[in-house]
Amino acid sequence: MFLRPVILAGAVLCAVVEAQTFRISSVTPNGELPGGAIYAGDGVRFVVNAVREGITTPISARAVLREFNLDTGALIRELSSGGSESNGVYRFENFGYRVPAQTCYQMCRPGQTLRSSEVKVRIEFQSSIEYSVQTPAGSERRTATSAIVRVGVQYPAVTSISVSEFPLHSYTPSVRITVRGAKFTSGLFAGVVLLKANDHGKVLHAASPSNPDPYEYWLLPRAQQQNSATPRVINDETLEVSISALVSVVAFGSEASTLDYIGDFDVVVVWAQDPSPGVTRSAGSLVAYATGLMKVTPARTDDLTKITKLDVVMDLLNPDPAKRTSAVWTPGAANTLEAPPNGVVQVRLTGTYKLSRYYAGLLWLVMRDKATKQSLYMPWDFARNTAGKERDIIEQGSGRQTPLQFNYRLPAAPADLEFFLVMTPQDQATPTNYTLAPTVPFGETFAFSPVVSVSWTKPGDAAIDHIEVVQVVQNDKNEIPLIAGKNTVARVFLRTEPATADPIANLNVKLTSPNGGVARRLNGPITAEGKIDRDKLEHSVTFALPEEWIKQGELTLDAEIELPKGFTDTQTANNKKSEKVRFIETPFKDRRFTVAYVPFCYQPTPEAEKRCPEGDISTFGSWFQLLYPLAEGRARYSRLGTKRPTMRFPVTSVSSSRIMAALNRYYRIYDEKRPSQIDQLVAWIPRINDAPVDPTTDRRVPIGRANTQSSGGTGRVSFVQDTSTSDMRQRDPSGGGDARGKTSCIRTWR
Repeated sequence: MFLRPVILAGAVLCAVVEAQTFRISSVTPNGELPGGAIYAGDGVRFVVNAVREGITTPISARAVLREFNLDTGALIRELSSGGSESNGVYRFENFGYRVPAQTCYQMCRPGQTLRSSEVKVRIEFQSSIEYSVQTPAGSERRTATSAIVRVGVQYPAVTSISVSEFPLHSYTPSVRITVRGAKFTSGLFAGVVLLKANDHGKVLHAASPSNPDPYEYWLLPRAQQQNSATPRVINDETLEVSISALVSVVAFGSEASTLDYIGDFDVVVVWAQDPSPGVTRSAGSLVAYATGLMKVTPARTDDLTKITKLDVVMDLLNPDPAKRTSAVWTPGAANTLEAPPNGVVQVRLTGTYKLSRYYAGLLWLVMRDKATKQSLYMPWDFARNTAGKERDIIEQGSGRQTPLQFNYRLPAAPADLEFFLVMTPQDQATPTNYTLAPTVPFGETFAFSPVVSVSWTKPGDAAIDHIEVVQVVQNDKNEIPLIAGKNTVARVFLRTEPATADPIANLNVKLTSPNGGVARRLNGPITAEGKIDRDKLEHSVTFALPEEWIKQGELTLDAEIELPKGFTDTQTANNKKSEKVRFIETPFKDRRFTVAYVPFCYQPTPEAEKRCPEGDISTFGSWFQLLYPLAEGRARYSRLGTKRPTMRFPVTSVSSSRIMAALNRYYRIYDEKRPSQIDQLVAWIPRINDAPVDPTTDRRVPIGRANTQSSGGTGRVSFVQDTSTSDMRQRDPSGGGDARGKTSCIRTWR
């Protein structure tokens, strides 16, 4: 309302006049109140209500929708609509409008990007009315225009991603993406797509974080291989996804093209959200994005291979299953191979690997010559990317998912070998028969495993060299007489043929005789070598002969080698040997042979310390029985009297004869008084080898000395320095058949 001056009858009067306005009272989608948010891609039929005020003679009215570029402000298009009037209220409802898509997304043309195709708009409405008014000059047409009413369009945006860098061919199980202005609702569609910046033909996909990783997915039975692409909703504006940067290629193809995926990526989130009243929206049509928010970096190179063990069956083609020996080879162990040249071994691999740098590769278990490093045989299998984890090595080419197993043809000449794992790109050129000529080099190789070294036992022949039958001393021809009834052992010596062959381990011997009974084995198994050493107990299998074998007369011994399981001897004729020996009786078969001993002390001058033999000389009886050619139980060793005579003169190599003369007299006197009660007399004297060297002979006193007049073993006198009683105490064989005692005794035989 305003005051308008009126001139009437020469007077000025003020009349009240109502203002003429036209205003928009509401803009709603499809007439729904209250209106809601509108997003890119939404379809809307706007209804505009306008009210005239102070206009009494309207002529026509219309409303206009104008669409502007949000960034530049340029007018894009304009829509207009006439309306109907009721009681001064005009309704304009012919505004069918769809908000332009924000970006090309799935319909980008070559060279077009999300950013270059982006269109953001703002919308405004304005109404106008044409009416007439009476003026002093007559009727006048006028127009009233409403104020502009703006309707906002919502543009959600991806604002953050919890992991911004992804190595090529990697897998990240949990990534959170935040979209400002979104309203994610569990159960409604949502998806995440990653587009290479400036090259939308290269796409990476995100999926549910609850999915198995790509390697575990491959392990699942085909019926269970179902992946969900639905992210997990954390809150209204946050999704959680898994992202795979694995770029697949055809099997055995080059992966060079996958390098093009390295670079910046745009993150696009598409989801479904319930529309506002009066708004039509396609399912999953809401889109938010951010350009260059994440990056694919070069692939990791933390690949590795490990051999835990190799289960081996040797001489696989041997027709005798018992000779196909098994073994377990491990890195760092003393592994041995026992198989003929040109033979076949079967190797089953237990190990792990990690493949990060490629989508897939080839895994090789190489056999090579240890000395020359020349590859001899190189079977392989397909290997998938392990999604950042160390995985068990299994058969992947055929999907059997069983441990890898290969057969290897051994070279024609024995050589120490090495086995190791290595990986190559999957487009490594390989023949289809699982072999690769040693002269053909690998392509790019990586992830070498620790080496499993194997010593190839050179094939040899196990043979019996000879048999020695021993009581005290013996030579290799058994020329030393054997006494009937005396404890006896047999040593069966083994060797390899030829002498240059590798030692053969775990050999045993069976010893029999036509006399019956069983020989008790005292050691074994042993290792045969090319040259025997009779001083070494371990070069023979030793047997204690039973009592029924050592009686007077001839004895035949039959020895046969017992080969270890799986060992193939090159010839078996020399695995057996027989030996004949004879046992004789002694004159003392009906009585005991007695040796009496007397301890002598030594004091060369009155000022010198008096020294006497140690008390251990009394224990020499067990050795006496062992060393003398007497049947068991026929030896007696006892002290003669209780006195300890003292030698009071310096003993030298010359004066030792004086000792012998005194002993001969001592023996004759005793024998005259008590004839035939002793057979030999031994004088033990203390160690006197520290006496000065005799200048006439340049010799020291002998360890012992005996007369030469004895006959048939009786009448013998001798003296012995007490120098070895402590050694005798350590090697006392009186163990009641103890094998350790006999072994000690055997060590003294020649």
